[in-house]
Amino acid sequence: KAFDDDARSFLENLCSDCRLVLPLSSRLGLEILVLLGPKKSFDAYSDLDVATCNQLIRMLWFHFSLRAPLEAVEEQLQLKDAQVKDIHDLAAFGTLTKSIAHEIKNPLTPIQLNTQRLVKKFHENKKDFPRIFDESIQIITQEVQGMKELLDQFLRFSRMPTPNPQPVSLHNIIDNVTNLYADPEKKISVDRHYDPNLNLIHLDAEQFRSVFINLFENAHHAIEGKGQIKIVTQINNQKKVAIVEFSDNGIGINSSERDKLFLPYYTTKKRGTGLGLAIVNRIIADHNGTIQARNNVPKGTTFSIEIPFSSVHLRAVSDPLPQTGTQI
Repeated sequence: KAFDDDARSFLENLCSDCRLVLPLSSRLGLEILVLLGPKKSFDAYSDLDVATCNQLIRMLWFHFSLRAPLEAVEEQLQLKDAQVKDIHDLAAFGTLTKSIAHEIKNPLTPIQLNTQRLVKKFHENKKDFPRIFDESIQIITQEVQGMKELLDQFLRFSRMPTPNPQPVSLHNIIDNVTNLYADPEKKISVDRHYDPNLNLIHLDAEQFRSVFINLFENAHHAIEGKGQIKIVTQINNQKKVAIVEFSDNGIGINSSERDKLFLPYYTTKKRGTGLGLAIVNRIIADHNGTIQARNNVPKGTTFSIEIPFSSVHLRAVSDPLPQTGTQI
């Protein structure tokens, strides 16, 4: 339809050099007006020009009309993701607090029973009271110490410091921890097979010392009587990772339990806090590494650690040679 005088005046104010007006309508009515100035050739717009411009405008309008709903959907999805994460965090927090409450509640029963026993024996004025007193105090002290260790581990886990990577020898860290567990009565042999090309790697030495202490603790609990621990290191230059495989020939881990090993407060031990491997996993993850558990053939468990390296140096002539077959 032809524009009336007011509309024509309005359009001329918008584009004084306007040569073509293309309205775009929908079921809701007029949506937009596209005003085009003169062509570069100053020729008049042909029917083909008008049809082509109309098609382009409709395509652009279709694109932009979808953009707003898609952005709204994306925003809703991000909101849902945040809500799901909050739910997961709340669920994890609930599991964590339930586990802590359970672990604290367990020692309260023997503490209560032994306190009641002390009171009873004291009022009975029995001759064996000194012996009962010593036994009960020992049990109470032991249970209180267990709760203290549980809370200490929880605090270490919740306040894990940011790693401070420095160029250190991974082999020296392993050797240092191996010496800590030197116990002739255990008769557990430790075989170390080191990649001679792996010497210095950037990591937090104190935190990785904690990693190997926890792995040694697990291995010693898993091995009944005589046994063997095997530690192998190697470099994978293709993946740019240093690999540590820590194996024992202990009782092993059921496949159903393997996926839960690194969860906080999950333990298969009678008196375990369930934080050891969770701390190990947290430290390695903070170094952008990974740790996995699998069956060791013919028996036992192997923990495989991969640590990305940005700077690994070849072993210098003065560095100690790889160590194997050390008896501890």
